[in-house]
Amino acid sequence: AMSMKYLGTRFDIHTGGVDNIFPHHEGEIAQSEGYTSEPVVSLWVHGQHLLADGVKMAKSAGNSFILADIEDQGIDPLAFRYLCMTARYRTRLNFTFASVKAAQRGLLRLTNRVWEWSMLPRLDGMDERLVEEWQSRFTQRVEDDMDMPGALALVWELVRADVPDQVKLHLILSFDGVLGLKLDELDAAYRVPEEIRDEVERRTALRLQSSYAEADRLRSAIESKGYVVQDGPAGTRVRPKTSWEVHQEEWPRISSSAEAASLVGEPDGPELTVGIVASNYVDDAQRCVKSALRWAEGRDIEVLVVDNGSTDGTGQWLGDAATSDERVRVIHTDHVIGAAAAQNIVLKQSRGKTVVLMDTSVEVIGDIYGPIDEALNDAGVGVVGPFGVRSADLQHFHEGEGEAGDVDAMQAYCFAFRRRRLQEVGLMRESFRFYRNLDLDYSFQFKDKGWRIVAVPSLAVQRHVHRVWSEMSEDEREAMSKKNFGRFLDKWGSRNELLMCNQPPR
Repeated sequence: AMSMKYLGTRFDIHTGGVDNIFPHHEGEIAQSEGYTSEPVVSLWVHGQHLLADGVKMAKSAGNSFILADIEDQGIDPLAFRYLCMTARYRTRLNFTFASVKAAQRGLLRLTNRVWEWSMLPRLDGMDERLVEEWQSRFTQRVEDDMDMPGALALVWELVRADVPDQVKLHLILSFDGVLGLKLDELDAAYRVPEEIRDEVERRTALRLQSSYAEADRLRSAIESKGYVVQDGPAGTRVRPKTSWEVHQEEWPRISSSAEAASLVGEPDGPELTVGIVASNYVDDAQRCVKSALRWAEGRDIEVLVVDNGSTDGTGQWLGDAATSDERVRVIHTDHVIGAAAAQNIVLKQSRGKTVVLMDTSVEVIGDIYGPIDEALNDAGVGVVGPFGVRSADLQHFHEGEGEAGDVDAMQAYCFAFRRRRLQEVGLMRESFRFYRNLDLDYSFQFKDKGWRIVAVPSLAVQRHVHRVWSEMSEDEREAMSKKNFGRFLDKWGSRNELLMCNQPPR
């Protein structure tokens, strides 16, 4: 009824997702054709699903993004449009921040070429046959079941082709009527104030006088004001830096644990690595980092912090801390990646002989490093920490109520082990996007290799409010915890022999 009201009883294209085919679109055909006694829609076009980080977008998975999340990284929303055109509408597209950053770089390269060509003198005339040939090829790609990846590939083929640049500009602006990348709006986007143009002219004069040192200083001054300066055969061009370029200058960011180099196989460096994952709650991050350093006086230590997509100033504070204290090293991610993925960055990048994973809700209130080292000197011990848990059936785990000795798992508030164990135990399972029960799973990876988990409740560690947990609703806590516990049981649910209650007495 709605489509006929606005489009009549015959229209060309009806779109929708593949999940709309049955029953919605099949029902719509039955009803509309039953009413009109003839076909109403000429073409049904169904788009495949958009994935995020390889799985369906869901708040509970922590991979549900909106446009503002892209813009927060300095990425032009048109880069997402560019990304969408790299896959056919009939195929699934996997959104990751790595892929959209690659699309941003591709878009920026294209806009820079258009900007460069737009400053060339006009041609007296164009080869109409050449123009018609390229336009025909582009149209064929688009009309071949909307082959946008092919159309985009043709654009880059044209960029590299032996064709006059003015013709390239004419054609690509024509193609952009379909691509929609707003390449015809660069004049407004790249407009430069008169005072900046005056400085560029002064720099050009200095270069003509061979005063290159002074010209370089003026170039640096122009760039520091937020402009890109490019010298070429046609002269010097200047434009404002894009938000992406400004964002990249702040500090490097990675999009996944795969982008972090692995140091696992390299020799130990410092005595200790304290590994922390911080995601907002800057006060908690400060308290944790400062206390970890305060009680490490005289020890060779690094505090390695993964800033997991913070947006509240945590990243800036950590960056400043790393600048002022050489013991602090920070790795920034460009969005909130999964809990296990963030921890794996810590594991891959740690250099200390002993690794102490610490939650930002924890404060060190005494020397924990000496007792940890002493406990790990036992050749059979794999993991040490103050907050152990036990189970009699793998279905229910409870804290040890201050009891020292062997336990079934160690909670992640403070989780310490020798770095060399990583070569046997491996990294965490990145299907755990939420932190809850991830520590159980990783503890059992140690137990599976024959290492004991030992609780040392006397370690001087104080727990504060766990804000990620406390600020979630009960329903969210329950749903996300249950999913992770299901993952744990899927792998370890039949391994009752690993529980302490089924071990021979020591």
